[in-house]
Amino acid sequence: MSELLEKYFAGTLSDDEKQLLFNSIETDEELKKMFVRWQNVFAVSGMVEKEDDSYYVRRKYEEIRKQIENRKKRRLYMSFCKYAAVIFLLISTWFLSRIFMSEPMEEFTCIDVPKGQQIHVTLPDQSDVWLSSRSQLKFSNRFNAHSRNVELDGEAFFSVQKDTQRPFVVQTDKYDIKVTGTQFNVFAYSESPMFETDLVEGAVFVLKENDNEYIQLRPKEKVVLEEGVLRKETSSFMETQYIKNGIYAFEDKTIQEIANRLELWYDVKIKIRDAAIANSIIHGKFRQTDHIDNILKAIKETGKFNYTLIDDKEVELYE
Repeated sequence: MSELLEKYFAGTLSDDEKQLLFNSIETDEELKKMFVRWQNVFAVSGMVEKEDDSYYVRRKYEEIRKQIENRKKRRLYMSFCKYAAVIFLLISTWFLSRIFMSEPMEEFTCIDVPKGQQIHVTLPDQSDVWLSSRSQLKFSNRFNAHSRNVELDGEAFFSVQKDTQRPFVVQTDKYDIKVTGTQFNVFAYSESPMFETDLVEGAVFVLKENDNEYIQLRPKEKVVLEEGVLRKETSSFMETQYIKNGIYAFEDKTIQEIANRLELWYDVKIKIRDAAIANSIIHGKFRQTDHIDNILKAIKETGKFNYTLIDDKEVELYE
């Protein structure tokens, strides 16, 4: 349109070109303003009779022409940015879709067991897990795709489907347990220094800090953590049917050991006044879903002690 403006004020514009120019002026507000400015410039040049009038007109003409050219450049630049943004968006969308559509995002299933309860879980590979009170089990939606890893905070009995190509790994905050197919029990609450793994059948590997070092267990063996050292011992783990039915069965346990487990299962603090009571050996069984009061009633006859429920968070044992 700058050429049409130049020709119009030079008097060389044809009728068709004039029609085109005036139609554009009607629809383009900025072009209309420029046309008015040009009219003013040429009007002033015709009214003033100074020697430098022609210089003034030429200077104004150049200013307006540059404005038109800058306007064209801005329009070209904005068009370029617009199309560049569209192209960038398309490339980014394609790139991100290749990343996220090629493999599904990793998500986790987390199972929390309330105190005084037990939950049975069947994993995607058909392995079974019985979770004790106040335990947490976490596993990925990629479980069973390339590996079979679960995270445990608490106690659980595992009955694992055999798969030599994809080992089953139980990750705890202390040690990991690696198996291919077996039955075993893991006690590993993060809030407790205790760690114990009992093997019922098959074989398990308890991995140390370095994955190349491990302790291998065979049936009726267990590994316990004592004073920061893993030790392998003979296991007296009771029949698995008790565990599956939510029953804790024990033999030759001290009252202190039983109290330690009850503290974790029921989120209470058990204070034992006398060392003789704490070291007393007892055996028996109780259902984990029972109230703490009923459990203490069941075992106090064997241990020959009395107890007081101070509140929901504290219990005291005494002679």
